[in-house]
Amino acid sequence: MLDICFYPDHNNLKLSKATEEYGLIWKEERGKIGKAISDITGLNFKTKKINAIVYEGSSYSYPLKLRASHSKTLKKTTLVHELFHRIFLDNKIKFEGRFYSKEWDYKVHKIISLFLYFTLKQLYGDEVLNANVKKESKGERKKIWVAVLKLSDSEKREYIRSFMASQQ
Repeated sequence: MLDICFYPDHNNLKLSKATEEYGLIWKEERGKIGKAISDITGLNFKTKKINAIVYEGSSYSYPLKLRASHSKTLKKTTLVHELFHRIFLDNKIKFEGRFYSKEWDYKVHKIISLFLYFTLKQLYGDEVLNANVKKESKGERKKIWVAVLKLSDSEKREYIRSFMASQQ
């Protein structure tokens, strides 16, 4: 099972509360989060331990860096989002386009948003899913959620199925 150790950036004591909160979330929910991600992707985490830095900035998957000032709810959704990136990296999932180009970022985040849609709904319900959509619907990423939410659930599932089949 995946283990995550959370550390405040530069041992900044002001980040201790947020660091502890991420740690408690993971301690309480790692089994169900890990299972939900593995179940929907059909993939397993190859990495067994991740060190996560809690800081005040945008969240990233590699290295795992998580925003301290998020509410508890958004800490959960951010952690799930970044773990989708990590499971894709672990399993060498490929996305077309030039690495880190706008086109590539759109493709990566569209598929992650499709997975998040079902995973967050399953784990936490519509209210948390909607809070996450609102948080992630800023700038270029707004287009992604507009596209995802236009699809029916069966179209979302077919998009996911087709994407995962293309990785075989």
